[in-house]
Amino acid sequence: MGVKAANVGRINTIPVAEQGVSDEEELKVKKYLRGEAADLGVLQDKKLKGQLAVREALYGKSAQAAAKAEKWLMPSEGGYLEAEGIEKTWRIKQEAIAGEVDILSTRKQFDIVLPELGPYTLDFTLSGRYMVAAGRKGHLALVDMKNMDLVKEFQVRETVRDVVFLHDQKLLAAAQKKYVYMYNENGTEMHCLKEHGAATKLQFLHKHFLLTSINKLGQLHFQDITTGQMIGNFRTGFGRSDVMQVNPFNNVVTVGHSGGTVSMWKPTSAAPLVKMLCHKGRYRFGIPLEWPSHGDSWNGEKYKALGFEKI
Repeated sequence: MGVKAANVGRINTIPVAEQGVSDEEELKVKKYLRGEAADLGVLQDKKLKGQLAVREALYGKSAQAAAKAEKWLMPSEGGYLEAEGIEKTWRIKQEAIAGEVDILSTRKQFDIVLPELGPYTLDFTLSGRYMVAAGRKGHLALVDMKNMDLVKEFQVRETVRDVVFLHDQKLLAAAQKKYVYMYNENGTEMHCLKEHGAATKLQFLHKHFLLTSINKLGQLHFQDITTGQMIGNFRTGFGRSDVMQVNPFNNVVTVGHSGGTVSMWKPTSAAPLVKMLCHKGRYRFGIPLEWPSHGDSWNGEKYKALGFEKI
């Protein structure tokens, strides 16, 4: 039994005319597609061709479902600043923005001044309701951002380099002077994770329940917080790192190193998935990752946009 899969593609898996899809909806579908469809006409293996045809059809259906969800669940578009003439957007102050937006958006504006125990690092829960702030001089504070209430604050009496929420606001991990510590929402110390050493950055992989850290020696650790097992302990070999970010779509860990190299890791690979030299100097800021496969790198002097779809 043969399979006709030569013209199967993610964009035209089901003809647009049969579904009554408008041009606007078709553009939204293309936004959620995973690149160009594979050319199945050149394949000789009928079994492989059939399997890929089914997969391509699923990709097309998932893109259409995502486009419909965007239409009904996300009807509004995000705001943006539009400069006029030679005006620079970075010169516009928060007070000017607050005077132009609606009342509800104005109420969401807040200003927290913490001049003594900083600099501070922040992390938010997945819902965005709770925020944890960690000062370099040992100050930890848990804040309910919806009601602007201080849930708990405490002093650990030593250096804190980074902080991250685990599953929710009930647990958090702090990278302190020598080790990584876990605390609950009441400020009670739950565990001391000595295997991570003097970590400089922390991240939590929500889909895998893995606490990820990078320390001063450039060692990358993945630890299962449910069983306590160390899943991965890899020496990156690219030097010290103060920048680490997790891709929220595939949980690939991206690390920026002191020599200007960016590397990507997963818990089951002892070698980096990708390594590239992006800057001539060390990274001091972040690597924001966006959908579907793009990232930006910023080392304080130069800004570069990275495209990972061909890597």
